[in-house]
Amino acid sequence: MPRFIETYRGAVAAWECDEFGHMNVQFYTARMSDGFWQLLVALGMGPAVRDERGLGIVAIENTSQYRRELKAGDLIRVESAPVEIGEKSVVLEHRLLDGETGALAFTSTAKSLCFDLKARRATAFPPDIRARIETLIAGGDGR
Repeated sequence: MPRFIETYRGAVAAWECDEFGHMNVQFYTARMSDGFWQLLVALGMGPAVRDERGLGIVAIENTSQYRRELKAGDLIRVESAPVEIGEKSVVLEHRLLDGETGALAFTSTAKSLCFDLKARRATAFPPDIRARIETLIAGGDGR
């Protein structure tokens, strides 16, 4: 069972709500993006790896499901985890939860590639990063 880690915590702002009174679609997605940057560190792919090794992770496919309305003032949190790894790809799952009740409000599953930032193409995960991701998928802490 993958180990989900908290990657974002906040609240829904009134200006993020649409004419129907709930958080607009663009802000659900923005929260997943905010969580993604925290998840990169847990995967061993944080800013140091980008700067020193020239590697990043880029999304190639994303599936989202809206489960529950969120309204202005609602507390929210995102949990994220890698759920599958290939030679060059990783599937990342994000869950947006009501911060007070824990109810699932939104899910996002993204297939992403390990990306050589200089060559601008997909590349295999280095062994150390692959091992860390595999540990998280197996439910460990990856450290």
